[in-house]
Amino acid sequence: MSSSFSASSTPSSTQVWIVPEPNIVTVIQRFDVPPTQQADFIKQASDQILQYWKASPEFIAVALFKERDRGGVAAYAQWRKPVNSPAPATVPAAWSLASALPMFTLLDSRTYAVAFTDSATPPTQL
Repeated sequence: MSSSFSASSTPSSTQVWIVPEPNIVTVIQRFDVPPTQQADFIKQASDQILQYWKASPEFIAVALFKERDRGGVAAYAQWRKPVNSPAPATVPAAWSLASALPMFTLLDSRTYAVAFTDSATPPTQL
């Protein structure tokens, strides 16, 4: 997969970092997008992210990835959840590109949250 677009709540940020904070939820969504429609998906997703997500105080960052072999796009987004509240079991509509882009087939949609205590290893940058 190759990175196609990224945005964060801090305009000068150009890298995505893994932050061991318990109030962060990672949303991963995979879409079936033929290679001929990937540019259109990226454009529409970017418009949604820039217009709506970046205005949300819960939004942290997002990266979109194009699959090289058979088409498809994946979105990795991070959001802040309220302190001491559980992570949502399903992706909230406001955090979902599937809600904003229903013309593209959603293959998979998941939320991940980890209650970090200590880092098992120091961060590694590839």
